[in-house]
Amino acid sequence: MRTECERRVQLLGDLHRAVAEERFEPHFQPQIALATGRFSGFEVLARWQHPALGVIAPEEFLDLAAEAGLCARIDAIVRAKGLDALRRLRRDGWHAPKMAFNASARTLGMPDLVARLTAETAQHGLAPSDLVIEVKEPDLVALGPVPMVERVSALAAAGFAVQLDNFGSGHTTMTHLSRLAIAAIKLDGALVADQSDPRAETVIRALIALARELRLTVVGGAVENGAQLAALRRLGCDIAQGFGVSKPLPLDRLIAFMQRYGKPERDAPAA
Repeated sequence: MRTECERRVQLLGDLHRAVAEERFEPHFQPQIALATGRFSGFEVLARWQHPALGVIAPEEFLDLAAEAGLCARIDAIVRAKGLDALRRLRRDGWHAPKMAFNASARTLGMPDLVARLTAETAQHGLAPSDLVIEVKEPDLVALGPVPMVERVSALAAAGFAVQLDNFGSGHTTMTHLSRLAIAAIKLDGALVADQSDPRAETVIRALIALARELRLTVVGGAVENGAQLAALRRLGCDIAQGFGVSKPLPLDRLIAFMQRYGKPERDAPAA
C-alpha cells in the first residue's frame, strides 16, 4: 500500500509538470462509414508522453487527473493539437471530414465553453461544424436539468455537433433524447459486443430505428472484430469505430490509414 501511495504521489507531481509542459499528444482513432467502408473522420484521444515511462494511455492517468482538477487543461491541450492536425490534413488535400473529442465533466462545466470552442476552431481556420463534442450523460446530468439543456442547445446553436457517448449503457433516458439538441449517439461497446444474444441485436435495431426517427447519426463504439462490423452494417448503423477498424494512431499512421480508406480531395501541394 505504501508503494502504491508513493507511486501515485510521484505520478501526480509528474502530471502537473506534464500539463505545464504540454506533454500530451493526440492519437487519432479512425471512423469508417459502414455503407461505403470509407474513412469518415476520427476521434482524438490523449496520450501522455512520460519521460521515463513512455506513452501512457488515458485509462492510466485520467482518474488521477480528475482528482487533481486537471482534466479541462488536458482536454484543451489535446484538442488544440488535434485541431492543428485537422487543419494540416485539410491543407495537404486530405478529406478529413470531422474531429470528435470527448469532453470531460470539467470542460462541460466551463461557463465560457461555447466561446472558447468557437475561438479555437476559428484560430485553426476551421468551422464549428468540423468539431464533434462527445459527452457522457452522467457528466451532463451533473450540470443540473436546466443548465444541461441550455449548454447542449448553445453548442448546437453555435454549429457544433453534440454526440451522446456510451448510449445504451443504462444511464440514458428517453426524456434526455427528446430534450437535448444532440446530433448523434454512440452505441455503448458492451451492447455492440454482445453478439451471442439475439436480444442485444433487437435492442440495437430498435435504437437505430429510434435514431432514424429523430434524425440522429448512429456510431457503433468499441467495435472489436469483423463480425461486429458486419452486424452493425446489416442493422443500418452509420459509422463504426474501435479496434476492429483501427486502434488509435499517431498522425503519420492515420495518414497511412486514410490512404487505404479515403481519397485526397485534391493533389497535395508540392514540397
